[in-house]
Amino acid sequence: MKPPKWAYVIGILMLLFGGCGMVQDYQTIHAPKFLDMGESIFDEITEEIAEDIEEDLKEQQEENTESESSLSDTTVDTTNLSDNNETIDSEDESANSASSDDDTNGDQRNDDLKEIEMVKDMLNVSDYYKTWMVRFGYVGIVVSILFIFAGVFMMIPKNFSIPFAYAVLGISLVVGIVQYIIFSRDDSSGMVTMFSGVSVIFSVVIDIILLAVIIASDKDAYSPLEENFT
Repeated sequence: MKPPKWAYVIGILMLLFGGCGMVQDYQTIHAPKFLDMGESIFDEITEEIAEDIEEDLKEQQEENTESESSLSDTTVDTTNLSDNNETIDSEDESANSASSDDDTNGDQRNDDLKEIEMVKDMLNVSDYYKTWMVRFGYVGIVVSILFIFAGVFMMIPKNFSIPFAYAVLGISLVVGIVQYIIFSRDDSSGMVTMFSGVSVIFSVVIDIILLAVIIASDKDAYSPLEENFT
């Protein structure tokens, strides 16, 4: 006997979720390596900006020292008092202009440094999160494989198709709830943990919807009696 239309829909959805989940879990297993690379890149950028700020401060100090020494070496002649005053005023203006430019550049670099540190904190991932990320990645691959088999059996009416689908969805629900509880204990990670929690909740909701559809639908095509007649 052919399976009902709703079984085809559930089967195809479980195949899609299983295939996409397997790809995502494979990427999750290798994600800590890319996260470490990202942290090292942020560290290098931060060090470069910090070095630029130190160099700017040194240059500003040297320019201020030279400006003070040039002002102290200026002799005031009574016969050329007006000319000397104009020279001193022009030197003061150039020194103040250079100092203001250095201050602007320094403020800009400090702002850039703060922004990078803020992004780094937002994307920060603790070792605790990385460890459990890899563990749940391997568990997720197993669950995804079970999803694929369950999707296939939903489109092939057998007496064990429905119980197998119940078991797979139940396992997926338990894994999702445990994953959410474990990740929610990590307070040191940034927004990555929040996005992961949203993904887990979405997966749990999908499992509940699939379970509800299977429970509420007509399953006569999967009964042993119907299977014997086929």
